Amino acid sequence: MELANVLQLLAHNPRSDSPDMTAHLRLLALALTACVPFLSLAQPDLKQVLPALPDGYELSVDTVLVHESGELAGYNTYRLYVECLHPLDFVVSCSGDESNPLLLASTSSEGWYNSPLAGGWNAMAINELFFTAFPEMEFDSFLTIGADNSSYTSSMHPISQWGAIDAGLEFDQDGPGTNVLVNDEVGGAWFQPPLLTLEDSLTHPAFGGPEQRVLIAQITTPGRIYGQVQVQILKEGLNSDEFRSVLQIPFEGCDDPTACTFDPNATLNDGSCVYSSNGFDCFGNCEGTVDACGVCEGDGTSCLGCTDATACNYDEQATSGSTDLCDYESCAGCMDVDACNYDPGATLPADNCQYGGPFFDCNGFCIDSDGDGICDIDEIPGCTNPNAINYDPAATENDNSCVFFPCGPGTTYDPSTNMCELDAWLGETGDMSMLDPCYVDFDGSGVVDVTDLARIKVVLGEDPGMSADQCGAGVTFDTSLNGGTGACVPAPLTVGEGNGLNNLNPRFFDLNRDGVLDQVDFDRLEVLLGASCAD
Repeated sequence: MELANVLQLLAHNPRSDSPDMTAHLRLLALALTACVPFLSLAQPDLKQVLPALPDGYELSVDTVLVHESGELAGYNTYRLYVECLHPLDFVVSCSGDESNPLLLASTSSEGWYNSPLAGGWNAMAINELFFTAFPEMEFDSFLTIGADNSSYTSSMHPISQWGAIDAGLEFDQDGPGTNVLVNDEVGGAWFQPPLLTLEDSLTHPAFGGPEQRVLIAQITTPGRIYGQVQVQILKEGLNSDEFRSVLQIPFEGCDDPTACTFDPNATLNDGSCVYSSNGFDCFGNCEGTVDACGVCEGDGTSCLGCTDATACNYDEQATSGSTDLCDYESCAGCMDVDACNYDPGATLPADNCQYGGPFFDCNGFCIDSDGDGICDIDEIPGCTNPNAINYDPAATENDNSCVFFPCGPGTTYDPSTNMCELDAWLGETGDMSMLDPCYVDFDGSGVVDVTDLARIKVVLGEDPGMSADQCGAGVTFDTSLNGGTGACVPAPLTVGEGNGLNNLNPRFFDLNRDGVLDQVDFDRLEVLLGASCAD
């Protein structure tokens, strides 16, 4: 049985709970390692010519985290893997020299993040117990071959040997790392030390393992990583199948050197290539002849056109032309919005506007401006408000001539007196010879009797004063009405406190509005003696 088969068997049950099975397999593996060359590792000889890696071995980049907050906001953490073909493929070293340079680089001028708490260039100092207190430590940039933290034994972490250029210095705790190119004659590498124990061979992270991939670097940077690494692999863990090749770090971009957007770091074409066209180079310079219109390789006609801004076909882009190229008819029309043939698309006036008559539209129908169903020609102007003193029932169009008197509740405008008269007068408009008996039934007996007439006897001879010009007999002007502008209302029977004979209002009884309380006023009430308020 070859050792590769033994290891495959162990891989199916590397930590079996069966003591007998585990002991048996370990003894078998130990016996085989004594007679079969397997993983006899040492510092790689970069001058040794080894076969190139078979097709299928390549580098890949995983984005572990896009940092959106904290100290690393704006950074991305990437992991660089060697993609293997077999679970037992063993990554021996990562290197570079003048013949096969090593390049590790970021597109950001800030380089990459190195945790000040993680000393050294590999992952040996990255302790998961510190991640809670120092979360940035988890994203330290480091070089490795499989091991990504201190939980692996020191024998499982790679060691390094460098010539004139030490790439490991860009991954230590002394500040950010910068792009590093190892291309000196001696070169350098990070590589696995010899396996010291059988346990190492069973659990070593430099094997491809079930996922058939091995981590070789972690880089946290604001940019994207690119470059190349020379990788040495023992195919299926056998010294007899040792290979070494330079593998490119995958980087999407334009990989066509003839394109204007060519990116020398690109290894994968992402469709972003842009090429010069239409006679122009990548910088917008014409590679041929520029015509009179300023067009590269043009025929001189692209700038011809009508240059008269008043023309229908004015071309503001034209720089050369004549009026022979201009059109002055296709956009001419009536531009008067009041005309019957108004043309909203016309930009040049034409002497062809047509109008309807003063009272008829363009279709011969009469115009009804206010939409009241009466043609403007048939409208009768006047005051149309029945509450106005000059209301005209024949008027159909209000001409704003209405005049209003301040007649308040209990009064109505009487055009015969041009005043606000009491609503209590029983006659027609202008007839103020008879009052409503209920208006003078002061004691509420339902009949006008001597008790009611006695009240005017009390105030005969007193001065009632004169009402305002708009207020008629028995009417007074109340300035508190109409928002402070006042209105005519019936004069109250009493003034002041109480409603007895001692505070009767003389104005109430001046029923002929002559400013005197005399027999004439008494006679006007006396004719109502015996009149029923109930009728």
